[in-house]
Amino acid sequence: MVMQVATLDILTEKARFDPQVARAIGEAIELEVNRSRDALATSQELSDVRHALGGDITELRHEFSALRHEFSTLRQEMKADLGTLRQEVKADFGTLRQEVKADLGTLRQEFKADIADLRSEFKSDIARLEVKLESNKAELVRWVFLAIMGQSTLLAGLMYFFLQHMR
Repeated sequence: MVMQVATLDILTEKARFDPQVARAIGEAIELEVNRSRDALATSQELSDVRHALGGDITELRHEFSALRHEFSTLRQEMKADLGTLRQEVKADFGTLRQEVKADLGTLRQEFKADIADLRSEFKSDIARLEVKLESNKAELVRWVFLAIMGQSTLLAGLMYFFLQHMR
């Protein structure tokens, strides 16, 4: 290691160090400076790193551009698929609506037929009840007439008895 004469002069004359101490301090300073120079990157190394990073950045830009293109393609495919899906859903809903309308129409007709059957059954049941009531009425009149005749006969007999024995 070559120590600068100016460094030794500063340490011995201005700082008033012993020449051996000044020499030791100078060598220590020079040693640290050299070691720090070894740790520093040179401009060539920085240029190499800059060049390598530039290539990596360019490569990443190309990859990003390709991904952007793929994303755009996927978006267009999704839009097309969504349009197709919408049309299919609309068609399915239209078919479903028609089927429900047809089923409701059939159900209405069945209900109307069932109600008409119930009405005719009720009418026939009511007619049978009316016939039974009429027959019961006639029979009741007959029994009432017989009861009146029986009572009248009984009263006539009692009157005859009282008239024959009371005189």
